[in-house]
Amino acid sequence: MDRKKTRFITAARGPHKRDSSIALLTIIRDMLGLAETGKEARKIIKSGLVKTDGKIMKDPKRGMGIFDTIEVGGKSYRIVPRKRLELAASQAGSKIVQIIGKTAVKGGKIQVNLNDGKNMLTDKQYKVLDSLLISLPDQKVKEHIAFEPGVTVLITKGLHSGKLARLIDVDRKNKRVWLEEHGKKFECPLQGTIAVGREKPLIELGA
Repeated sequence: MDRKKTRFITAARGPHKRDSSIALLTIIRDMLGLAETGKEARKIIKSGLVKTDGKIMKDPKRGMGIFDTIEVGGKSYRIVPRKRLELAASQAGSKIVQIIGKTAVKGGKIQVNLNDGKNMLTDKQYKVLDSLLISLPDQKVKEHIAFEPGVTVLITKGLHSGKLARLIDVDRKNKRVWLEEHGKKFECPLQGTIAVGREKPLIELGA
C-alpha cells in the first residue's frame, strides 16, 4: 500500500465503550470526508467548528456512540447502529438515551445513569432500561418511553443490528427479549435493544 494512503484509526475515549464508539477525528476525516489527513481533521475540531450533542467539542479522540449527534458545516448527523456504527442525516436538537442504572440521593431525588455517560436527577419513577427523549444541549426530558411490551425498539447488537421491531415480551432475569418484525417473531439479548418510541421512533434513524 502507498505509504501516504495508509490510514490510522484513532482510538476513541470517553463514556462509551471503545468497541461501541467512533472517535470524532475518524468521523470528520473518514466518514464525512471533510479532511484528507488527521492533522486537517484535528484543525477543524480544535477550531470549534464541530458540535456534539449541541455543544462545541474540541477533543479529536472523543468517542461518539449510539444516538449521539454531530453538527458541522451546517449539517447535522446522528450515530446509528447497522451492521456497524454509521452516520445518518438527522435533526440534532434531541436524542434518545437509555437508563442503565439508578441511585437514591439526598432530598428524595433519584439519580439515573444514562447510556451516553451522563447522569440526571429526577423525582420521576423511571425504571432501568426505560428510554428518555431529551432536548439538546439542555437535557430536558421531553418524553418517557417505558421498556414494556408493545413499544418499538431498535436492535443495537448482533445479527439483527439496525432493525426496528415491536417488543413482545421481556425476561429480565435471563436477560432476553422476544420481538416481532413484519409478523416474524425472534429472540434477542436484552442488552442489545433500546426503546425508541411507541408506534414509531421519536428521532430520525436514517434509511
